[in-house]
Amino acid sequence: MRVRCAVWLVVAGPALLACGEAPVAPESTPGSTSSNAVMSPGGVGDLRVGESSPTTLTLEWTQVDDGAGGPASYRLKYAQPPIDWRTATIGCDRTMSGTSVGVAMSCEVEGLASGTTYELQLMSFRLVDGVWRDARYSNVARGSTSSSAFEVSDLSVTAVTSSTIALSWTQVDDGTGNPAWYRVKYAAPPIDWKNATIGCARTIRGTEIGGEMSCTIQGLTPGTDYDVQLMSYRVVDGVWRDARLSNIATTTTNDDVALDLAVDFAVEQMTRSIVELSTSQQAKATRATDGRWTSTGASSWTSGFFAGTQWLLYELTGDASWRTRAQAQTAALAGQELNGTDHDIGFRIMSSFGQGYRLTGNTSYRGRILTAARTFAGLYDSRIGMTRSFAPRTLGAGLACRDPVSTRFPVIIDNMLNLELFFRAAEEGGDPEFRDMAISHALRTIEHHLRADGSHFQFVDFDTATGAVRFKGTHQGYCDDTTWARGQAWAVYGFAMAYRYTQDSRFLMAAQRAADYFIEHLPADRVPYWDFELPSTSASTPKEASAAAAGAAGLLELADYVSDPERYRTAAEEILEALATSYLADGTAHRSILLHSNGNVNRDLEVDVGHIYADYYFLEAILRYRRMAAG
Repeated sequence: MRVRCAVWLVVAGPALLACGEAPVAPESTPGSTSSNAVMSPGGVGDLRVGESSPTTLTLEWTQVDDGAGGPASYRLKYAQPPIDWRTATIGCDRTMSGTSVGVAMSCEVEGLASGTTYELQLMSFRLVDGVWRDARYSNVARGSTSSSAFEVSDLSVTAVTSSTIALSWTQVDDGTGNPAWYRVKYAAPPIDWKNATIGCARTIRGTEIGGEMSCTIQGLTPGTDYDVQLMSYRVVDGVWRDARLSNIATTTTNDDVALDLAVDFAVEQMTRSIVELSTSQQAKATRATDGRWTSTGASSWTSGFFAGTQWLLYELTGDASWRTRAQAQTAALAGQELNGTDHDIGFRIMSSFGQGYRLTGNTSYRGRILTAARTFAGLYDSRIGMTRSFAPRTLGAGLACRDPVSTRFPVIIDNMLNLELFFRAAEEGGDPEFRDMAISHALRTIEHHLRADGSHFQFVDFDTATGAVRFKGTHQGYCDDTTWARGQAWAVYGFAMAYRYTQDSRFLMAAQRAADYFIEHLPADRVPYWDFELPSTSASTPKEASAAAAGAAGLLELADYVSDPERYRTAAEEILEALATSYLADGTAHRSILLHSNGNVNRDLEVDVGHIYADYYFLEAILRYRRMAAG
């Protein structure tokens, strides 16, 4: 029987290497003084690992001279550390020919184990009549393959309540091109998979590789630490194969049972409401006489909040039936993206189509947002640098301190929230000028609406010919020099939102000024009266739950942007606790979630009843609180 072996010839010495023996570098310095001497090739000194996958590593290096002016040839081997060339495995092609000295060379080692570290080494040599000459070792490169293609590495907690943990992760391949299956378990830290408790459904089937997957663990203990882990696997003939554990997500359930009960109550109230109102009827305010909703058509400034409340309940509960109803309720607002009569196009569109687009990615919703922004831009005046809130009108009816005033270009503080329509549309590929308009408007609001102490004028009227300020005052607050409570909440919320889109410190400072005023002027029960500076109050003075709800939502966002967030988070928690324990419509005939909000106290319009926008911002604040608690 013949035994074949590769023979390694080293030019520096006359001896041939034995069969199976690795080549060694020449003992003498390569080269010769002879005029026809051939230099030994330089060894590769920059071998490195580039990209990796669960089963491959890509090697890169700079091609070297073979000692005769041409590119060297190469062989690559690999092994788990430490590498031993004699026993290491050949990777890439068995022999690789260089192409051009000094240019980049690469090859891909395949068939590796996932999540494993390897050492790799290269041998460069010159081929002469099919014989290797002047072989040189490279540096040793080290790299690791990534985890298996069906191992989840981004399991995260998206929200927590006193008894639930909401999870999300990116769906992975099961190793055969199909979505993996999953099982979730949880336990007190540190988690031991064998003894942990199954959460969510016993078995969860993936739907789309790369898509977002979510589930909610229920029945947990309030104020308790938990570790959560996921197992992904492939099912073959009913048998689990290639099971892989994910990263561990850690969180603590909150001990605020009141907010969870408030969400349960919200579900009850809205379930009754959608039975009593059709998708073409938009809830506005409850009647003092029987507690039923008054409803509006699609053009009301509040029309989007009913659909928005349903979208938020879908997000809070994960119940797909709320998504179905929200889609139908939102569809009834089609055409409002062309309604440019006032700035409330922002409220109408962003609370409905905006929330729907955020939660579903429905591109038709995106289209309506872009169209609405173009419509909204029709209210912008470059001479003033702001968008007009509505057509010229008389403002201030019912004020005790002055007669009504006529306006030419009125801009109210509420408009700060509508700027999100501009910001979002610009981000979604709309006209970049939308963003410029929003920034200009917000900066002018700081200049003209925000007072030195952080309070605000509800409206400022401008001269359309010169751009000069004509009047500053209020029409829903007590008087021109006092501070309407809901308007102050709009300022907190609006400037925090403007900072989110721009990272402009001027908006952050404005939000903090408005928030500091808001917090410092809250009464003992943390829910403001309808104006912060009433000359006197009594048990019958109307409270403004809508201001508390919107203010809490704004404070929670602001807390994400400051170095010391506790002041704003604590205030928001106290407000939400007050609303959830003392301001629910529980035990009354009112269909709303919250009571004690007002349309316009001066005009005795919808006073001390439930309002759909109060419910909307209350649910949004709870969502933000849960995200904060989830970390």
